[in-house]
Order: sequence, then C-alpha cells, then structure tokens
Amino acid sequence: MTEGYDDTEVYEDAVAAKFGSIEAFLAIPPADLAAEDARFETVRPLISPKGSGTWNVGEEIQPGVWKAYDVGDCHWARLAGDGDIIDNHFGSALRLTVNVSSSDGQFEISSCTFYFDNP
Repeated sequence: MTEGYDDTEVYEDAVAAKFGSIEAFLAIPPADLAAEDARFETVRPLISPKGSGTWNVGEEIQPGVWKAYDVGDCHWARLAGDGDIIDNHFGSALRLTVNVSSSDGQFEISSCTFYFDNP
C-alpha cells in the first residue's frame, strides 16, 4: 500500500491531504475506492512524470500545474496547436512552475523532468 513512498509518514500525509484524515480514507466504501482507482488508472499516464520530449496536451499530458525541481539548463515551452510558442523558459532554478492550459497544443521539455502538482 505504501509502494513508491520512502516512509510511511509521507504516505499517511499524502492520504490525509487527499481525504482529510487516515480515518476518513478507511471509512470510504470499497465500491467508491474501486471507482476512484479506475478513474486514476485512465489519468495516470497523463500525470506521470514527464521528461524530455514534446507532449500533446490532453492526450499525453494533463492540463494543470506542473513543477520541476533543482534543474540546470532546463528548457520548457507551451506551444499552440500550430507550434507557435505561447510561453517558454530556459535556465536553472530551484523550482519551476508551469500552468499547462487545456487550450495549449503541446508542452515541450528538454533536459529536466516535470511532475504534476495535484494528482
């Protein structure tokens, strides 16, 4: 159950942030949990960490807030459907935050990895 977490406290904090408390999470009926799990499985590929590449918004990457941490020489660009640059950045930073809009065509990343902020 805590797979992917380095310690149980981090997992418990993540569950509490999503459901209010561990007790509230444990009180959710199994059928509701199964439905949430099925929904998450369809979204998981869209919110998985994204590294270098050009990702189609809504098909390969979820619109929303994406963050990269402690990066050097990172380049990102939000692109319109025709490939025109909407916004971009190149450089080093402790944290980069990008709001990928549902109206963007692609999100391009080079030399860094972005994580979806609110799965």
